[in-house]
Amino acid sequence: MPSDMAYRTAFGSWGNALIEAGFDVQKPFPSIQCRNAVSKAKKGKIGVDSSHWKGGKRKSHGYILKWDSESSSYKREHRLIMEKHIGRKLKDNEDVHHLNGVKDDNRIENLMVITKSKHTELHEKNGKNHTRKNMRRCVYPDCHENTSGRYGLCRKHYKAQWQRVCNGIVNNLLDFNIPDRRHTEATKKMLSEYAKKQPRQNGRFGNIHDQKEDV
Repeated sequence: MPSDMAYRTAFGSWGNALIEAGFDVQKPFPSIQCRNAVSKAKKGKIGVDSSHWKGGKRKSHGYILKWDSESSSYKREHRLIMEKHIGRKLKDNEDVHHLNGVKDDNRIENLMVITKSKHTELHEKNGKNHTRKNMRRCVYPDCHENTSGRYGLCRKHYKAQWQRVCNGIVNNLLDFNIPDRRHTEATKKMLSEYAKKQPRQNGRFGNIHDQKEDV
């Protein structure tokens, strides 16, 4: 058979050629296998299908993450080991504590189920991280929030200062000499006088050119 160019030249399209030949034109519909393949390709390959697959384990913030095929995601290995050991899923208020403080030592004898509040309290007592005892008052003027942030700023004012640094309003995060952008009284008076001279139409500012045409 010739290429489809001959049909498109003679009839305008392949569909028109089929109609002229007396056939019913049906739109092609992909099979289920084709749709699944396209869907999987669009979502990206995960797990063992990924080109970055390294056996199902990786590290993040000192913890070992393990691929969980049930949820199709990476989860902390020590939690999966404890759930398998106790024969149930961990509750929302439960954590798994490493007794020797080594985050990647996931031996069952080194793990202990503990509530989140007790876990935080334990780290505050024995560790340097996750502590509230080192918190101080936010250094931003007239702010009474407590923070343990590196720059001494609470979350709200850290974001505000970061935006001001990015916009060139201040030089650094601890520069609180924010210029006053409010109009002075002289500027307000000048703007008021200027507004009074503007042409109005039905109590509103109108278009000068339209008003001249009406006159």
